[in-house]
Amino acid sequence: MASPYDAVLRIRKREVDAAAEAFRFAAEGLETLEARLGHSQDAYANESNLPVDDLTMRSDLYLLQMLDMMADLRQSIGHAAAELEERRTELLQVLAESKALEQLVETHEEALRLAAERTEQAQNDDRVAFVFRARELERGVAA
Repeated sequence: MASPYDAVLRIRKREVDAAAEAFRFAAEGLETLEARLGHSQDAYANESNLPVDDLTMRSDLYLLQMLDMMADLRQSIGHAAAELEERRTELLQVLAESKALEQLVETHEEALRLAAERTEQAQNDDRVAFVFRARELERGVAA
């Protein structure tokens, strides 16, 4: 059954889908940054375990660059985590609004159903009253 809320529900569904996609995108971005940090930490650990006296194998400048890169990644992770939290809040807000709208639609549909049931009951009552009155009139004429 069509309701006056159908268009609003379609728009709200698109908003929920968009918010969910933004949340997924932010989560994937955070995952990627965390994975890059993990790889960098592993590479740093491997590089720093090389012998100190063998300069052909170890580069302290490289280690400093890796530390800077890891610091940048940590900062990016902080920003990505904040963005993810914003997207989570946005998604929860859109979902809550969507749920409220769905409840409004359900209430509207329930009111329509009850009105239809009342109309049907009134029609049945009118039929019964008509038949009852017709029989009374028949008995009155016959008596």
